Amino acid sequence: MKDNKFLKFLLGFVLVLFLAYQIYAALYRPIETQSAVYGEMVEGVNINAVIIRDESLVNFSSSGVLHFNVESGKRIEKNGVIAHVYSGEEQSIAASQIKALNDKIASIEELESYNAITAADLDLLNTRVKEGLNNLKLACAYGNFEQAGENSEELMMILNRRQMVTDAATDFSGQLQSLKAEREKLQAALSSPQGEISAHVSGYFIDTADGYEEILTPADIEKLTPEILDGLKPNDVKNEVVGKLVSDYKWYIAATVSVNDSLAYKTGDTLTIHTNLKANPEISVKVERVNISSVSDRAVIVFSCQEMSSELATLRSGAMTVVNGVYKGLKLPRRALRIVDSKTGVYVLSGMELKFTPVEILYRDEETMICSLTNDSASGLRLYDEVVVKGKNLYDGKIIN
Repeated sequence: MKDNKFLKFLLGFVLVLFLAYQIYAALYRPIETQSAVYGEMVEGVNINAVIIRDESLVNFSSSGVLHFNVESGKRIEKNGVIAHVYSGEEQSIAASQIKALNDKIASIEELESYNAITAADLDLLNTRVKEGLNNLKLACAYGNFEQAGENSEELMMILNRRQMVTDAATDFSGQLQSLKAEREKLQAALSSPQGEISAHVSGYFIDTADGYEEILTPADIEKLTPEILDGLKPNDVKNEVVGKLVSDYKWYIAATVSVNDSLAYKTGDTLTIHTNLKANPEISVKVERVNISSVSDRAVIVFSCQEMSSELATLRSGAMTVVNGVYKGLKLPRRALRIVDSKTGVYVLSGMELKFTPVEILYRDEETMICSLTNDSASGLRLYDEVVVKGKNLYDGKIIN
């Protein structure tokens, strides 16, 4: 009996070992691979940018309620009306309602005047609907909600035009008459404004102020040093300040860097800067000045830019990257790199066999590298090659089960 029990135990133990080995053999991989894919890496200097613009404060100290005619971040011409002054909140609300009605009326009148021959191209309208929908999706996906609002209005206009062509909605006269009657009623009750605030220069109107408007000016860029940037403190914003005007397309980015980093730039260089902005992920800049500190190993680089948007007009500081180079090629983890017989390369899994493939490294950081994509498909690294990124005892010709 004891012999039978021992035999059963032994058979069971052997069966467990066999199953464990099968599971191990199925799950264990002596190497780990990753496909070589096309990609790019940016070499550059990370900076904490300080924005300098030609800005002037917009003040209002009289009594009354302001009704702004221009949205924050929008451009306004010289002598354009920034805001009307009304006696009470009800008047300002009525003025907003009249503007909304005017927009609706203008949209319908444009629809009614739309050329019927042009509108008859239903295929063209369908294409524009698809394009408008895609533009709206992209704007929402990238968080550019200002653009999304404009895309939404444009899409609605195209949809209405298509409805007119398909006879789904051909008569807007009743709606137009109702809107005009409502507008006339509001206009009759709306009193004339007590006054107005106009723009003394053309530019972008911003409805906030941060206290740096009179501290950071383009006239100061020649004397900016790291010590001055370190010691910047904003002025107190007075109660009568209702916004500011950014009055010049040319503005500046100042940043403190090490003297060693500053040596890579000289006045007049044209560069690209990457930002975290939705509307302006990349901006073109020119090096205006390199101000080296006389008391430390730091310097201030001042870049100029002539691109402008509502986001850029409101930005005061933020993280950016000054691009020194963009490298494109096959992107791989740096741990895939091997040195064999003084040659730099990677091991590629071809079928069940490892093959050592020399590579030319264009750029690398601590984790990733970009390798050149060669025209020699027989000996060079190719797109989608399975490259070994983890493994031991690797050698050319090794068979991997």
